[in-house]
Amino acid sequence: MGAGKGRGGEMSDHCITFSVLILNVFCGILGLLVFILGFWFRFEGQVRTWVGDLGMTQYWTGLYILMAAAAVIIIISICGCAGALTANPNLLLTSVSLTSIAFVLIIFGSTILLANYTRYTVNKEELDENMKYLINKKNHAADEFLIFLYYRSAVFVLLALVLELAGGIFILVNGTHNSKLTPWLDKRFVVLIRDSNYNDKANDLLNVVQENVGCCGSYNYQDFDRSRLAIPDSCRDKVSGNVYQDGCVKKFSYFIEKRTGWIAGIALFIGFIQIILVCLTFVYWKRIRDDEDPDGYGKSTRYSTVPTSAGRY
Repeated sequence: MGAGKGRGGEMSDHCITFSVLILNVFCGILGLLVFILGFWFRFEGQVRTWVGDLGMTQYWTGLYILMAAAAVIIIISICGCAGALTANPNLLLTSVSLTSIAFVLIIFGSTILLANYTRYTVNKEELDENMKYLINKKNHAADEFLIFLYYRSAVFVLLALVLELAGGIFILVNGTHNSKLTPWLDKRFVVLIRDSNYNDKANDLLNVVQENVGCCGSYNYQDFDRSRLAIPDSCRDKVSGNVYQDGCVKKFSYFIEKRTGWIAGIALFIGFIQIILVCLTFVYWKRIRDDEDPDGYGKSTRYSTVPTSAGRY
């Protein structure tokens, strides 16, 4: 790049260039994976129906944010690869700026998913109340999300890094064991049990969940005994005929957490990789700017390609 760097400087430039290139490709692949998983989870027939019928539509919020973040990550990777290959400082700075946006989206979306919709986050009391309500009444009868912000300040990048770390710590400390899914499901299933006595749709939904997830009642099968109602066939294993011992709050939370954990985990992993990528990209961008204008009197508009030993003076 610049004159008089020597072989050591050339090797350093090579390492930074190809590190930026490889990390951008890796992040792009992971971003595409997150987007595909999010799209599949959102439109998977069984999950879509259950989430909709249970009234968990707010669950999609975190998913939408992560899908948007994944789209930004893919664009970041394209800009980053192009910037690394052409040594274009504008593309590199655009990559850094978009990475900052992706940081915020990843943390925000993952926090919503992990803090609100994992195993220990549902309101069990509310869900139990809803399920009992269904049992007691059963015999009654009847685009532009992407915004290209071109910030030229490293302060915004540093702020995004702080948000990334703060969000990650928050998830590790509060996410899994203090989320809102369990108490919310508690309340919802109690309502379903009550409504199933006179609402065929609620009764059908309750039976479908119990049969497919492998659960019975809100906490367990004794919810039906306490309500002096016969245990429905949907509470029994089709092969053995035994009653499921686990309640729907616990089993359904596990069911949702399997999907939530994968997509949120991959997204957070991308976030940590991007911390390294932002640092490397910013260092590479600064070197290019210094080489173009070593004395600070102006800058060249000509960009070189990937640095090679030939052509260096």
